[in-house]
Amino acid sequence: MWLGATPHSVAIVFSTGLLLKLMMLLLEASEKRKYLDEQFSQLPPEGIAGIINRSTFWWLNALFHSGFRNVLHPKDLYSLDSELSSARSRDRAKALRGFQPEKKHALFVVTAKSLLWPILRAVFPRLCLIGFTYAQPALISKIVEFAEQTQNHSNKNVGYGLIGATFLTYCGIALSSVHANHAFNRVLIMVRGTMIISIYEKMLQLSGDSTAQGSAVTLMSTDIDRICLVLEQVNELWAGTIEATVALILLGREVGYVAIAPLAWGIIAALLTSFISGKAPVRQQVWFKAIERRVAVTSIVLESMRGIKMMGLTPVVSNTVQEFRKREIDLSKGFRYFNICLNVLVSSQMILFPVLVFGVYTAVHTSKFTVSKASTTLSVVTLLSGPLVEILANIYLLSSAAACFDRIQNFLVMPILEDHRSLYSTSSRRPRTASGSEMPSNAAVIRNADIGSKADAACILKSIDLNIKAGSLTVITGPSGSGKSTLMQALLGENGFSNGAVEITSSTVAYCNDEPWLTNDTIAANITASKEFDTEWFASVLGACGFDAEMHSIINDESNIGSMGALLSGGQRQRVRSRRSNRGNGVKAAIWDSGAAEEDGMYSHFGDKYK
Repeated sequence: MWLGATPHSVAIVFSTGLLLKLMMLLLEASEKRKYLDEQFSQLPPEGIAGIINRSTFWWLNALFHSGFRNVLHPKDLYSLDSELSSARSRDRAKALRGFQPEKKHALFVVTAKSLLWPILRAVFPRLCLIGFTYAQPALISKIVEFAEQTQNHSNKNVGYGLIGATFLTYCGIALSSVHANHAFNRVLIMVRGTMIISIYEKMLQLSGDSTAQGSAVTLMSTDIDRICLVLEQVNELWAGTIEATVALILLGREVGYVAIAPLAWGIIAALLTSFISGKAPVRQQVWFKAIERRVAVTSIVLESMRGIKMMGLTPVVSNTVQEFRKREIDLSKGFRYFNICLNVLVSSQMILFPVLVFGVYTAVHTSKFTVSKASTTLSVVTLLSGPLVEILANIYLLSSAAACFDRIQNFLVMPILEDHRSLYSTSSRRPRTASGSEMPSNAAVIRNADIGSKADAACILKSIDLNIKAGSLTVITGPSGSGKSTLMQALLGENGFSNGAVEITSSTVAYCNDEPWLTNDTIAANITASKEFDTEWFASVLGACGFDAEMHSIINDESNIGSMGALLSGGQRQRVRSRRSNRGNGVKAAIWDSGAAEEDGMYSHFGDKYK
């Protein structure tokens, strides 16, 4: 404007407007943390970054610089925004409970509905990516035509325009690709968090000795990993359909009805892929079941490693685990054969499409390809083969993800543990002894109960009557298999009974089974768990559990105790476990299902705690 014949007043107005817009863009792009209220000052950098900062992910540079200078720790990482928080994932997990289990793929449908808006946020940048991608053939054609022309002053500006168009096209591809992937990665994090919380909460509702515990580990790892891997690819299904349609139209403009040749082969490959997709999920579930069994056995072996070594069973156990692994690999072969067939179909398109297009065109047309036409056609064929490959692969992967969703759905509809115990009040007046003092109340009462491992299972204990006085120490003895654990689990509400009644004064009961569960942390952390540390309360219960001077010195040690307390002796693990059972001040009763506590003399110490 300033160099042309435009009046200076118009140039001044447009220049001033451009300057104001640039200033607004810079103000919008600048970080405003120092202007925020205190309640918003702790937001992550991504949450308050400007448009340029978010578009280029510039806010990550500070983290990269910190990682380059120092070793990163979890506390150095930025906090997640509210949409990715555990609390929000828990809310979405609650919404999943409303699915109808009798419908096929119900969990998959409900999950998609609950994440509809996060999924739609990835649509716009993906559409932009399609637009920029398919601008390339036209751009290449114009560049080749420009290169074939005689250079003169009149077409010099055209060259500058092509340079600018190339810059905008490939910058657009980079930015739209990054934003589309970023938006969908957020969806994957939401899916993973929602599924894991749903499985975890369901696990808490099942019986403590349920065989589903091994299934939960596999579902949280193998199945959810498979779902996230598949969904990342399936996101390209709708986009690939649009891209393939646009590519076929562009190819038809270049070679006419010859474009039918690659389309026909694509349809044949799609039909074969659909046939494979119908057979693969069955093989996949067989394979995942084998993984589940192998993981369960390996977990048991790792927890019992000390005993295995002491008994000299290391070679035997090693061979057993190895056999489970070999069987898993053998059962995976059927699923992997389908993968090989799919890869052959997918690879055939990448190889055959250019051959089909150029071969058929040469056979039916007498005219030859020009350089511009050949380069444009090859570019379009490349763009066509990519989406069709994605479509074929995603048809197969979608069936795989649906099978994983069905496994999780079957787990979530398992019957929950029903507590058939009843609570009764001890506030009523109690009978008195001959000396006039009140008799102790009952802490738990079992009346003529037939107890089994489940409510509908065969009874292990029949016609049981039991009164446990409050403040007393009750010891149940008997040979192995006589039903001691079954009786104690009935007091916990873990076992069912067909007749009679089980009554307790409080549902807050501390339970210690035969194998102590300890984390690879310090002893103090294992004892307090998530409870706030209270020095006076901590010391009072140490004495109640009979901790000697040696244990006090170990407690003060800040080193970790190893997986499942591997660095502690059996008696020390029992004492740490008993101490943790005391961490809740509302505990009214304690149940030990272990003979080690008796051998270690803990009963006499711990019994006084509940008197």
